[in-house]
Amino acid sequence: MPYALFENDEKLSRAFPTEEDVWSHAEGAGLVEVEEQGKFLSDHYSIKPCPPDEMEEKQSVSNLPELSGRSCGHLRPSDPGDSRRR
Repeated sequence: MPYALFENDEKLSRAFPTEEDVWSHAEGAGLVEVEEQGKFLSDHYSIKPCPPDEMEEKQSVSNLPELSGRSCGHLRPSDPGDSRRR
């Protein structure tokens, strides 16, 4: 599941593949504070799971191998709440 940077409940960044990627992005933007106890995001910022960005979904579909000569009539789109979706 992708992750993004949020301020309160507003998504501020694109979706990243991992939580670690978002931490790197936030650190590069100067939003990470380093204290004795470790690294923290500045006030009101958080990293949360999120749905993939629309462009990423399109790219992942365009990167699927071609199914030449195979019928896919039995397949249907996944339910957005399906836990098997990435």
